[in-house]
Amino acid sequence: MSNAEEYQKLIKDLEFTEIKPVIKDYSADRFIVRGTINRRDVLLKILPRSDKNRVKSYKKEFLVDKLMNEHNKDLKLPVIVKTKVLAQGQNDKYFWVIRKYYSGLSLSNYYPKKGMLRGYDIIRKTFLNARSSIIKGIVENLYSIQKIAINVRRFGVHKSQLQKRYEDSFDCDLILKCAKLLGQDLSHTISYTKSHRSEYFSEKYIVANVGDLVPPNIIVVEKNNIIFSDFEWFCFDNNTMDVAVLWIYFWRYKKWQDQLIKLTITNDELRANFRYSVIRVLLSKMLSIVSGRWGKIEMMDFYKQHKWAQYLKAAGESFEALMRVK
Repeated sequence: MSNAEEYQKLIKDLEFTEIKPVIKDYSADRFIVRGTINRRDVLLKILPRSDKNRVKSYKKEFLVDKLMNEHNKDLKLPVIVKTKVLAQGQNDKYFWVIRKYYSGLSLSNYYPKKGMLRGYDIIRKTFLNARSSIIKGIVENLYSIQKIAINVRRFGVHKSQLQKRYEDSFDCDLILKCAKLLGQDLSHTISYTKSHRSEYFSEKYIVANVGDLVPPNIIVVEKNNIIFSDFEWFCFDNNTMDVAVLWIYFWRYKKWQDQLIKLTITNDELRANFRYSVIRVLLSKMLSIVSGRWGKIEMMDFYKQHKWAQYLKAAGESFEALMRVK
């Protein structure tokens, strides 16, 4: 039976009526499709069980949804606005997740385009004039997530399932190799990763994080309200990590960056941690290429010409230097 036939059989078994595909890749056997089940609008995400890492991520997202639902039951805590996971399941070939469909648009294009950043850094034109309300909603939801204080073991969640996405420490030799490829002096960056690491990972700064707060994972609905989606990388990490990821992806939009910083990075401790988070995110991306773990070394040519290389250098110098990058 072909992949197309297997897919058709599965959606028939689920009594799923397809409306519009988001990703429909028969060659990779991966599907994200909008449709209905029992007249309810849903988003169906399907992938082969052989893709063990992604299946693990989908299962994790289902567990995180349970954690957040438990959090939202406490009327004394701020509500987390998130997509709702309705069900998950599997057969001999596929694993799938069924999520409630929300009538809105992602802040940037959800369907990946070709290129290093896949279009994730390009905000939809329809939202450019709604910056203030959108960022305010993002920040409020971030603070709600940071209030999660649940004993995750009650839900059968193990620490390994909530591991941090970005690396905890860095090989100085790899950073020097990265610096050479970028044509940047990263001596201050190296010094800062050494001097601030202990403080940065102090327990007092560790909170719940989305882990992948990029623009396509932010859904904008009626009246510019926002909903967070995709919690495959949810973890407990530094309190500036989510802000740093989003700020980095806002690199084209200085006013968006500035407003995000104004509402979140409000004291010297946060400024110091934010610098480290920016370094950590960017080094994790670049060193995975330099070390040969992911991608070809030629990909560093992209970063060499990119503003992210300037961020990496400036973050090692000072918060003010980082904010001055244009």
